[in-house]
Amino acid sequence: MATDLRKLLQDAAYVTVGVGVLGFQRAQVARREARTKLESQVKEAQTRLAAGVEGARGTAGKVESQIREAASRVEPLGNEVKSRFQPVADELRSRVEPLAEQAKTRLPEAVAKAVEAGRTRIQTLTGSAA
Repeated sequence: MATDLRKLLQDAAYVTVGVGVLGFQRAQVARREARTKLESQVKEAQTRLAAGVEGARGTAGKVESQIREAASRVEPLGNEVKSRFQPVADELRSRVEPLAEQAKTRLPEAVAKAVEAGRTRIQTLTGSAA
């Protein structure tokens, strides 16, 4: 009977070790499968991200081209407006300057300040000094 008990305990120990080894092997297999799946998902995410980045670069390039094209069309118009406005501004300045000087000496202070403000505004718009 002692031999049977010893044999029974030995068999139980072997079964326990065997179950532990099988559990460990199963965990290793699950780890490898999870790692493979995760690597696949990472590669897919990288591919999608790269495609998104390329798409964004393409869109940014198109927008940049459109902005440059619009700027190239607007700049000549701005120059044309300035060249047409400059003679009018010069004429207006030549008429306002004498009035502004007269306003300083003849008109009440509030009106003189208003005329001075208008003259300053014209100078600011035309980009010239008195």
